[in-house]
Amino acid sequence: MENQKPRDFEKIMEFILEQQAKFAVDIQQLRESQARLEAAQERTDGMVRNLVDVCMSLAHHVERLDQALSETAQTLSETADKLNGLIDIVDKLARRNGGPERTEAP
Repeated sequence: MENQKPRDFEKIMEFILEQQAKFAVDIQQLRESQARLEAAQERTDGMVRNLVDVCMSLAHHVERLDQALSETAQTLSETADKLNGLIDIVDKLARRNGGPERTEAP
């Protein structure tokens, strides 16, 4: 029976060495996978930073467009008021000179 023990010990050692070899391969694969994931994360981080920059730029442009639109609306309102005043003056002059009276648009 004593001869059996060294044989068992050899089998156990062989099994342990095989497992260590498998673990070494698995660990290397995990390291490679982690390196790929880290590179992908860095690319994703860069894209997110770019998107944030684009969003900030768009927000700035929207603010400028909103201001320009407000200014245009104000100018258009002032122009309409001036045009209506001019129409009234021309209408009064035309009536004074015997022209047709102005009729309001429907």
